[in-house]
Amino acid sequence: MCQRVSPKALLTWSRMFRALCHQIWEIVEDRFPEARHSAIGSFIFLRFFCPAIVTPEAVDLDIPSESREIRRALLLITKVIQNLANNVKFKEPHMQILNTFLAENIKQVTRFLSDIAVSSFRLKQDDQLID
Repeated sequence: MCQRVSPKALLTWSRMFRALCHQIWEIVEDRFPEARHSAIGSFIFLRFFCPAIVTPEAVDLDIPSESREIRRALLLITKVIQNLANNVKFKEPHMQILNTFLAENIKQVTRFLSDIAVSSFRLKQDDQLID
């Protein structure tokens, strides 16, 4: 799964991915402006990162996942990521201890989601993606 990919191919993919995120951002902004970040977060985290974390073998990651404890820990990690993506605090008493972590990190996640969905990006001649 982890094969060499040319930097230009990565930049092209990155550019297309950012354009898709921007499209989602604009569509959601028209009707639900307060949900822009959640929409991008749901798309990125819930469709890509969380499935890879919960089932690492599906993306050829070599993590011993046979253990119930490891599976449970991976699931809890995805719950934290989902709450960060949706800017939601935990209501479950056993998870509320992580609300401080969520509060301390939501700005960075929001900034990342905004950055990934910007419209003004272009490919520089030396194959660098810039804003």
